[in-house]
Amino acid sequence: LNLSAIGLLPWAVSFIFAFVAGLWSIRFLIAVLRRGRFHVFAPYCWAVGVFTIGYAMWRA
Repeated sequence: LNLSAIGLLPWAVSFIFAFVAGLWSIRFLIAVLRRGRFHVFAPYCWAVGVFTIGYAMWRA
């Protein structure tokens, strides 16, 4: 993989989208925490945890 052959524009666009997505995620998490509705993330945490453990066991 030759990273220098990709060019600057795709790198810049990717960086900007990742930055904006990160800011949006942090703002959303802070808003949920302020409302005291952190339990909304419980199903997500369970799903990601089960998937991660299953994947780790499958790859071992």
